[in-house]
Amino acid sequence: MQRIPLGDTFGAHAVRRGRTRRRELAWPLAATAVGVGAALAGVALARSQPPVVVRLDTSGYHIGSQDLVARGGGVYEGHDGAVLVIERRGPDLLAGASADLDGEPATGSCLERIGSGTEQCSFTLGRQHLISHDRWTGSGWERRYGDGKELAIEVSGSTPAPVPFPLGR
Repeated sequence: MQRIPLGDTFGAHAVRRGRTRRRELAWPLAATAVGVGAALAGVALARSQPPVVVRLDTSGYHIGSQDLVARGGGVYEGHDGAVLVIERRGPDLLAGASADLDGEPATGSCLERIGSGTEQCSFTLGRQHLISHDRWTGSGWERRYGDGKELAIEVSGSTPAPVPFPLGR
């Protein structure tokens, strides 16, 4: 390789321009990194919802601010027409529900093998069909819908309660 003397063609500023460009590029790069981090944090916050609280006791089934009154035989009915039926069949606990959620007809059913710590649920919300796999955490259900959406369902009271409602949808 042959060196060609350029003399003072570019002057003393050639070195300074290179440093200035690096410094000028550093700010947009840092701002982009902060923006991406903030966007990821926003996505995480949007995906995490506060847990829905469910309780089953002698007076009825309570879900959020809604109360379904015990009618006997595992049947629970809300003042707005929501109905829930819970039935034990051998080692399985079955639950079915029908309600109106935000103006959409909704039905759901869940099957739990007692003691397994899991329940499988299927739902119809309007024209949309959904499935979920729920895992017992010791204090509630960790629900994961087939599309990946997750929801925490806190169960209070002395009885673990099935949740055949398409919560968080």
